[in-house]
Amino acid sequence: MRQREYDQWVCTTNVTQQEQLCGGSKISNNERYFIDRYAKKNILDIGCGTGRRTFPEWIKRNLNFYGIEKFENLINESKCKEKILQADISSNEFIERVEELLAEKFDIAFLFGGVINGIIDRNLQENTWKNFKFLLNKCDYILIDTLSHFDWFETAETGKEIQLFDLFPTQYFYSRIEIEKLNNEFEIEICEERTENIKDLERTHFLLRKK
Repeated sequence: MRQREYDQWVCTTNVTQQEQLCGGSKISNNERYFIDRYAKKNILDIGCGTGRRTFPEWIKRNLNFYGIEKFENLINESKCKEKILQADISSNEFIERVEELLAEKFDIAFLFGGVINGIIDRNLQENTWKNFKFLLNKCDYILIDTLSHFDWFETAETGKEIQLFDLFPTQYFYSRIEIEKLNNEFEIEICEERTENIKDLERTHFLLRKK
């Protein structure tokens, strides 16, 4: 139910409004840190949307990049459609969809802007980590992020479905224990993390690699 509501919101909300609600065009300090350190040559930008926020950064740095985006309406609004493959990181068909693209090796796959928070269905969360395990055979690292200011973030066994603001749909926010449990199940580990402030919120980026 909540997954359908979230997907419908993305498909029906004006793309420009979505981009403004999700941070506009700014690259955050945390994001820039991980880009500087880990984006050397070839990168994936998963959940890239239209690419308006991040693609100019990849072009400026002369990186070989591809976007991967679930929602066709966002791809259709992109000025770089040819650089975006339509695929869903939470889908059972993800590996089949990206297999040809991943014939070459990538430095890192970025999932910026709380991409994992839009994956609400429990089975789709499991699929996502299964696909992460596959990706880590093709990428040295994966970067994910989630809000971490909740008083339960460090102690709860599972995360929670939360509607942060009226203009946003309900999203899913993980607890640390839950992330670590998923990582262990799929032989993944956190090798670096950094937390940044976003107004009254905190966001933590987790750098994942194969165990």
